[in-house]
Amino acid sequence: MSLKIQMIKFLAGFGNAEKKMEAELLAPKRGGNVIDRDHYNKKIRVKEWSVDGFGGVTINGSYTSQKHILMLPGGAYTLEPSSRYLELSEYFALSHQMKVTIPFCPLSPEYTALEVHQYLLHVYSRLIKEYREDQFFLGRFFRRRFGTFFFTGASG
Repeated sequence: MSLKIQMIKFLAGFGNAEKKMEAELLAPKRGGNVIDRDHYNKKIRVKEWSVDGFGGVTINGSYTSQKHILMLPGGAYTLEPSSRYLELSEYFALSHQMKVTIPFCPLSPEYTALEVHQYLLHVYSRLIKEYREDQFFLGRFFRRRFGTFFFTGASG
């Protein structure tokens, strides 16, 4: 297969991913529970937790790693994490031996941005107490940038 054909197929895949993300943004699902213990690969350790009445998961591909991503859902408090979060978090846990925490943020319109901010502060406080030795990164999955993460160091 020529390089040109490979590039066309590769770029077409991104176009399909963007269409799927756009469809999810226009018609967000509620109560999908896509990210839970049963949906993850069996090689990953999954810890489910609750803070302020809202849940989340911390997954781990290796307990020896001290790198930890706090992965915020795209849409912040307007959308639930989708199956792409599950795929991406598995990738980081298995391929890069990192811990990944995904909080299930309170959603609008029932909750305000200020309430979500307070919730995320409580989640982060819990994480730095439980994983004292870890180096934390903030991961964000942006709508039109499928698979792109921006990391900023956040020491605990």
